[in-house]
Amino acid sequence: MNHHPGAIQEECMAKMEMNRQEEYLNRIDRLKLMDDDLFSEALDGKVEAVEFILQVVLERDDLKVIETKAQVEYKSATKRSIRLDIKAVDRENERFNLEIQRAEEGSGSKRARFHGSMIDRDLLEKGMDFDDLPESYVIFITEDDKYGCGEPLYHIERKIEENDDALFEDGLHILYVNGEYRNVDTPVGRLMHDFHCTKSEDMYSKVLADEVKYLKETEGGRGRMCRILEEMCEEVEKETAERVAKETARSLLALGKFSYEDISSYGVEGLIDAVEKFTPKMGARFETYALVRIRGNIIDKIRSQDFLPRSVRRKIKDVKEAQEELKKQFGRAATNTEIANFLGIEKEKVEQLLSDDTTITSIYDKKGSSDGDLEIIDTIQDSHSLAPHEELEEKDVKKELENALKRLPERERTIMVLYYHENMTLKEIGEAINVSESRISQLHAQAIMKLKNLLSENRSERLKRSII
Repeated sequence: MNHHPGAIQEECMAKMEMNRQEEYLNRIDRLKLMDDDLFSEALDGKVEAVEFILQVVLERDDLKVIETKAQVEYKSATKRSIRLDIKAVDRENERFNLEIQRAEEGSGSKRARFHGSMIDRDLLEKGMDFDDLPESYVIFITEDDKYGCGEPLYHIERKIEENDDALFEDGLHILYVNGEYRNVDTPVGRLMHDFHCTKSEDMYSKVLADEVKYLKETEGGRGRMCRILEEMCEEVEKETAERVAKETARSLLALGKFSYEDISSYGVEGLIDAVEKFTPKMGARFETYALVRIRGNIIDKIRSQDFLPRSVRRKIKDVKEAQEELKKQFGRAATNTEIANFLGIEKEKVEQLLSDDTTITSIYDKKGSSDGDLEIIDTIQDSHSLAPHEELEEKDVKKELENALKRLPERERTIMVLYYHENMTLKEIGEAINVSESRISQLHAQAIMKLKNLLSENRSERLKRSII
């Protein structure tokens, strides 16, 4: 099934438009200035609003902003690119970078250093002296208390240790604003209160409230925000769909049974299906829903090409395990009669199961014709492999289980590992950690229940994170 990328995009846009508008409007209602989507748009070109914020955090009533712009991008073909939330200039030619950082990893000290260097990059013309560099300020407004001291502001300056910690005076000033600070008796506390308001009428600052009100409560502002969110969602959806398809494709290509083109086609079909069936009432973002449909369609298509029922595949797996075990015992390939006796089934049943496994005639067949050629079993990564769609599903389950195991208490985690990974009995585990067998049994049962709850919780948390 072939689809032209342009046609797919047009189809997606046409089918999603009505439903997505509702989704966007609901999201806009929940936005606050601590969300960089609203922050950047509310302050883009808004000199008075940016000036107010800078006056508060820098404690400078005399500061006058003459220019400000949002989403200023510094691109490089070979080096790391960066996009600044807000860039501003005051009447003294000082430069300011305002950043909203809700994630801890986005507010690191070296990121602040990099932002400062980007601001400096285009400030000196050819022939100008370095002393002509203006003062520059990198200001991170963080959702959490970055340094955990309860202070409203954290000022970062370089100092000369051997000169009584005198300031280095390189002109770069880094400032962290504590988003958790809400003492409304202080200017910074009132500002951070405003940054966390979803309604303009709850805000202290009129200049900020006016910008928020326009974007969230007027027809023109809401339409503008909808277009911005739509562009962002399209980009995320495209990137996400491509990533999921590629990850799934790599897993399947490793099995050597499907082409990249086939897998990509299955993924596109899943995307189109998601577009047709998605509604905002589902409570999840489109991209989250689409991921499930894309991956599900790929697996379904693969399953449809696997003509063997699951029960038959399991029995084939048992035969292969018996072949391997008997080869270890005998030092040679076992006969079908020996396999049948080992499994307690008829010889004819073994032969039938081997013939049903259409991937190979025998796992002990030679890949070539010479004596030195490897047997097929020696080239198989997992001799107990499931069907391709089962492998994908099993990988997902294993990953979730590993994450859940890490959250168990140490003793219960140890019991689970010893029992299931090391194949120790409950009695042997009890002896190993000096606990009675009955107590080990109790702890094992507790661990099972906790794992079930954790796995359910993990799925619930993923859904919550996907809801905006």
